Amino acid sequence: MSRYALLGHFLQTRCCQDTLHTFARALEEDHFCPVLLAELDAAAVELGLGSESSANLHRKNLLIFQTNGWTGTDYVALYAKICCLNHSCSPNVGVACTPDWAELTALQTIREGDELVTNYAASELLALPLAERRQELSSCYGFS
Repeated sequence: MSRYALLGHFLQTRCCQDTLHTFARALEEDHFCPVLLAELDAAAVELGLGSESSANLHRKNLLIFQTNGWTGTDYVALYAKICCLNHSCSPNVGVACTPDWAELTALQTIREGDELVTNYAASELLALPLAERRQELSSCYGFS
């Protein structure tokens, strides 16, 4: 079973689908890299067991999770408020995560009305040239 099929199976058996859909925003799939979408499609078909509607639901769940999950060393978690942060290559907050909680830390002065933005990827991403950062963010998060 692929890693996404295992994740989909977990989401299905833990009855997480209703909760997962509270994280859903408009998913513009044409922004995701074809390799990621192919991997999600294969896992959805594996989980759907021949039912096209079931496979489509699994695919949607996996895509929502992929775009909202925060990855730690040995876990992936959904945090209701943290997942609403947008990405920036010049973040003003850092996020420290554990499987049970996430904490924001200001990286610079934040004035009332400023949007809180963080770096979604590993901190090493910020040192890469713009084209490489865009490629990484596109493949994982659907950035265009």
